[in-house]
Amino acid sequence: MLQLTLDQNNFSMKHFFILIFPLFIFSCSGDQSNNVLNSSDSLVHTNNNSVDSIIKKDSLASTSSRPLINTIDEMAKLVFEAVKSNSIEDYINLLPTTEEINSLISAAILDAQTKEKSIKEFPEKRKEEIEKAKKRFAETVKMAIDSAGIIWKETKYFVAKTSVQMTPAGFEQANDISVIFTFKNKYYEFRLADCVKTPFGWRVSARIRYDGEPDNPMK
Repeated sequence: MLQLTLDQNNFSMKHFFILIFPLFIFSCSGDQSNNVLNSSDSLVHTNNNSVDSIIKKDSLASTSSRPLINTIDEMAKLVFEAVKSNSIEDYINLLPTTEEINSLISAAILDAQTKEKSIKEFPEKRKEEIEKAKKRFAETVKMAIDSAGIIWKETKYFVAKTSVQMTPAGFEQANDISVIFTFKNKYYEFRLADCVKTPFGWRVSARIRYDGEPDNPMK
């Protein structure tokens, strides 16, 4: 069985998807011959199964109480509506839940002690992530008002731009998403970082920030 030691002093939502989620994909792939990597960023190679194919053949997706968010555009629109209505609750609802995390940890190839410790300690780490999300969300809403005079209720969603990468573990990750919106015939954007597609759909992290006017909104 693959052993994994977590640095509990430095464990965050991002580390979860770097460390635990790749192992989950590895355990579901049916191909355990592709070696453990000697790298802090990625622990396993797998076959080229996509997350979509794993969702179809694995029952974990049904354990989530929320509907699947299948595309980045869907997620970006939900985030935009949360920002527009200044609803931090709606934004937090797009973070991975403890229920989802526990399901992934339970399915991962980990020793029993590591699983138990991760499941026990992760709720506190999620609380820390939520506090970061609250702070950054409020800063995003306020900065747009202060710097550009934006009246959020008069804004309209335009488009989301990003490049999606496949990690060695076989799941999709978007490290930088530009969410572009309009206000009084001008374009503005805020950015999301470290978003990942899990078997439960796309999920955000605490990293959100207002970024002013985009360089090329139409491209």
